[in-house]
Amino acid sequence: MSGRVAVVSGAAVRLGKAAAVRLASEGAAIEIPDLKDAVEAVNDITGAGGRANSIQYDCADEAQVDRAPTSWLIPARCRT
Repeated sequence: MSGRVAVVSGAAVRLGKAAAVRLASEGAAIEIPDLKDAVEAVNDITGAGGRANSIQYDCADEAQVDRAPTSWLIPARCRT
């Protein structure tokens, strides 16, 4: 997974967080869009040497998604 970015929606807690931590342990950079604050998940991943970023917003709300800032982790080729 090295060199790849995994977008794990809902990774602030429980199963989503476990998936994000697992993907990070395999080398993926993690992007976490979530309704909840995912700072704990980001800290767990970065504390173990991984790369992670989170943004708090509602992925189901198209207007919020359109206004969401572009993450520093998602490569430019994926931002279309």
